[in-house]
Amino acid sequence: MTDLYKLMENELSNSELDIADMTEILKISRAKFYYKVKKLTEENPSIFFKTYKLNRAAELITEGKQNVSETADMTGFSTLSHFSTSFKKKFGVTPSQYHK
Repeated sequence: MTDLYKLMENELSNSELDIADMTEILKISRAKFYYKVKKLTEENPSIFFKTYKLNRAAELITEGKQNVSETADMTGFSTLSHFSTSFKKKFGVTPSQYHK
């Protein structure tokens, strides 16, 4: 998991990173990767990675050094609307309402 967290942090802004890329970088089969992440987190890898990105976005918003658009870009969301929708679904408020 340590290697996975390092990878996710290093590739946080990469909107193109997917499970196939992660398994290749970590040199693990897709099935084994899925099994390990699911067993340790009780989430499938895609959901786990998205949750990680949203939690990091919340941290960045709280710090207040970037605006919402910059935060979305820094956390690898390709569009601001997708970021805002995902953020609101997870936290119950829009990104701009979160830090207030």
